[in-house]
Amino acid sequence: RTAALHGNLFVEECAQCGARYERPFKVRTATGLFEHATGRPCEKCGGPLRDNLVNFGNTFEHVPSMEAEHDRAWVAMLKADLVVVLGSSLSVPTACDLPEECIPPREAKPAGGRLVIVSFQNTPKDPLAALHIFAPCDDVMAAVEAALLPAAPTPERLSVDA
Repeated sequence: RTAALHGNLFVEECAQCGARYERPFKVRTATGLFEHATGRPCEKCGGPLRDNLVNFGNTFEHVPSMEAEHDRAWVAMLKADLVVVLGSSLSVPTACDLPEECIPPREAKPAGGRLVIVSFQNTPKDPLAALHIFAPCDDVMAAVEAALLPAAPTPERLSVDA
């Protein structure tokens, strides 16, 4: 499962009732780092809708729903046998500390887990990683897909019958 620790450009949430809406358009209209109002009303209660993007300097107070997302990610890291981090500097707290939570042995996984980093840059977590691949994320994931799903349809092989 992917964790959206910094929010989603296509999601807005109600500040009053907590309703969540996934939109086919970018919801952010605010220009300030600490502004999140989108200017649209909630379809359920009429309350003000806000984007859920975590900007530099934002905390859970600015984007309350991200605390629950962070907690879900932390629990997933504790349970994971393998965590693959794609394209991150792994240097922005507190998200940067999550991936290493997979490594320690636990009752459910006595051998512990493994951390793999795919990034062009060195990261502070490199000494903890079982593997660091210095390559474009798209290339690495294409290779993983080809290895795991050799018969999967590619866009070139897909056809639409009219």
